[in-house]
Order: sequence, then structure tokens, then C-alpha cells
Amino acid sequence: NFVSQIISSKKILYSLDCEENLKKIKNNSKVFSHFLLAEPKINKNIKKKLNYLFFPLECNEKFFFKKKTRKKYDVFFFGETRPDRTKFIESLDNLNLKKKILLDKKNSVNIKKINNLMNQSKIVLNFSDGMNKKTKEKFDQFKGRIIMSGLSGSFCLSQDYKSKNLIFKKKYPTYSNITQMLKQINLLLKNEKRLNRISKEFSTECNRYSDKFYIYEIIRFLNKKKECKFSDLELKEIINILKTSSKKNSARIYFKNVLEVNREYFKNLNVLKIFNFLSIFFIAMIY
Repeated sequence: NFVSQIISSKKILYSLDCEENLKKIKNNSKVFSHFLLAEPKINKNIKKKLNYLFFPLECNEKFFFKKKTRKKYDVFFFGETRPDRTKFIESLDNLNLKKKILLDKKNSVNIKKINNLMNQSKIVLNFSDGMNKKTKEKFDQFKGRIIMSGLSGSFCLSQDYKSKNLIFKKKYPTYSNITQMLKQINLLLKNEKRLNRISKEFSTECNRYSDKFYIYEIIRFLNKKKECKFSDLELKEIINILKTSSKKNSARIYFKNVLEVNREYFKNLNVLKIFNFLSIFFIAMIY
């Protein structure tokens, strides 16, 4: 309702945590004209297909770029320690390879070092596991590490993720479990010619998303005309507003919010709204 009242021909919703914001995106699908999403797969979960563009993460070519350097490591991974990841990482000991693992070093390792290590590695490992902070529900998630690797000239072997076919034109090796991961690493390292070809193709596709190139695609997308509609407040939204306001505000502020919501809701009257007035009044008294 707030967005509906903004006088503009273009209203853009930008989301990095698409899975966690899926409900909000669904509820507001008709009031925004353009969607910039870091997870394109969610468009399949919404009945009303969105006018969206993939908005990648960590794609600044000034930070991540290819260098002329020797490949010192077979496998490189950096990220947070998680129970499910630990099993995968520990399994790398079963292979005779040179690896570089940086866990929980976010505040002690700078971007320059990460770029150097990516350049020095034949394979950058990625885990696509994500978790909703509120519901603890698990899901696969596109990670910025994938394109960072490509910009640095190295192939990123990733845990399987649904958005891959919407981001890349070519099919690249992925894995779903420990056995598959070890097998893919072995196959890639044993065939240097194949790994070099895959790395080059992967890097080329990732370069398309670098900021200096992709900004023009974003501009073209936003310049496309797309109508957005007015969305009225729904009764369940009003209840949620009143519930939240009653917990966080004083009685004076709460009743002020009640009046504001009612004034907004009944701006355009119809039979259903007249009926809902009693429900809103009764609920407001309870809270």
C-alpha cells in the first residue's frame, strides 16, 4: 500500500536474500514494475511471473581479476564453519592434493588476499547451503563466491544449485554429496586440458557479470516500460500491523497507528470494507 502511493512510473524491488524475503516478494509482486534479484530461481515459485533481472553479488572487477601467477593449490575454500560443510572439507584428506582452507577468517583476511588465493588455485570450492534465520528451513542458494572465482580466472566447483541454468549458458560440473565432490575434483585434476578449457569458458561467462559490463544490462532492463498496479491493504496485513504496534509502542502511539491504518484502508470504500470495519475495531480493542 505504501509503495502503491509512490508517484513513479518505475518501482524497483531489490533483494539479496530472496529465499528469506520470498513471502514479501510474492505479496508485493504487482506493485513493483521491476525486480532485481540475487536468486532468479524464485520466479518459478511465484504464480505471477516477475519482470526480473538477475542481480549478481561480489562482481567488482577492481577487486576480483585474473593475474599472471602459478597455480600453487589444487583446491581452495574460504567461508564459515558449519557442521554439514565440515564433513565435506574433512573428506578432502582422502585425496592426495594441495589444498588451502580458510575458515571463519572474514575479519582477518582481506579481499586482495582472497583474489590472490583464487588466482593461485586450480579449483575453488563452493557450498550452496542456505538457511532461513527465522524458520531454520534449509535451501540451496547462489553464492557470490561462484562469480568471484570466475573473475579471478579459476573454475568454481559448486554444490548443486537450482539457479545455475538461469545464470550460465553452459553446463558446468557440480556435486550433491561427498562422493560426487571427490569424484569431480579427481576428474578435473587428472585432465588438465579439460580443466583449463572449463576454467576459460567459466571465466568468460562470469566476466559478463562484472560491474563494468553488467551495469549496461541493468540500465537496459530498467528502461523497459512495465506497468505496476495499486495494492490495497488486506485485513491480515492490518492485523499484523496492529499486533506489532501494540507490542512495540505506547498506548498513545498505538491508537494513533490504529487511526492511520483505518483512514488509509477506508479511503476507497466497498461493501467488504464496511463489514471488515467491525473486525478491525474488535481486534484493535483486544491488542
